[in-house]
Amino acid sequence: MFAVLAPLLGSAGAAGVLALVCALLLAGAVLAVRGKGPTLPTLQEDDSLAARAFDLARQHPVAAGGAALLATLAAGILAVKNPKVIATALSAYLAGRSSGRH
Repeated sequence: MFAVLAPLLGSAGAAGVLALVCALLLAGAVLAVRGKGPTLPTLQEDDSLAARAFDLARQHPVAAGGAALLATLAAGILAVKNPKVIATALSAYLAGRSSGRH
């Protein structure tokens, strides 16, 4: 994240934004561990994993945004370190589209 923001904001600005994101994630984790955060509603047995994830994202949008940012960063690092994995995933996606299973 620092490397992406440094050309736009400069070193100090990128470090400040990164520190702010880390502080928000840490504050959310502390509140969740201490039990002072918002309580989660009880989940029903028939809720799918996707429905649970969307409910959690609606209740905690900042944490969901941070998780999405980290997932995007991890995918970018994976693509840089091992482009063969991305090529395999892309070819599997295109094969699924050609067979009509998109």
